[in-house]
Amino acid sequence: MAATVSPEDRLVRLEELFTNQEQVIAQLSEAVLQLTNECGELRRRVAQRIDSLETAIDGLSEGPSPDEKPPHY
Repeated sequence: MAATVSPEDRLVRLEELFTNQEQVIAQLSEAVLQLTNECGELRRRVAQRIDSLETAIDGLSEGPSPDEKPPHY
């Protein structure tokens, strides 16, 4: 025989589940916000590194011309 659960007990259980779900959603929302901020920061840092590398590569390709005398002359 299955035990019957009163409507009041069911309501209490549903309220507990609802409260728990609210807490989980709040925690997940906070985690998503934190990860979004971290992702933005990482994108910014990668863009800076790319700019630095492009500047360095441009500097290498602009080396001295073949006719230019070395600085010690």
